[in-house]
Amino acid sequence: MILVDLADALGNAERWDDAKRHADRAASMAKIHRYDGPRAQALYCAARALLAGGDNTADEEALKQSHKLFDELATRTTSPRSSGN
Repeated sequence: MILVDLADALGNAERWDDAKRHADRAASMAKIHRYDGPRAQALYCAARALLAGGDNTADEEALKQSHKLFDELATRTTSPRSSGN
């Protein structure tokens, strides 16, 4: 998702306000479309921006949500599929 890449690039450039804005937008769009991978990445970008801005409470919540989604994705991709029996 291009907005996630943009948020990540803006974070790498230490443009934290812009990174947060694009990460929030990407997370919202990904949630609407049920794209859990990009949503997890967007939440992680938002958490980086919040941490840089000193908002530790919001940063921690965004990281928790991001890691929860990453864990769910990992579980989905590693769990054995039912054989249909």
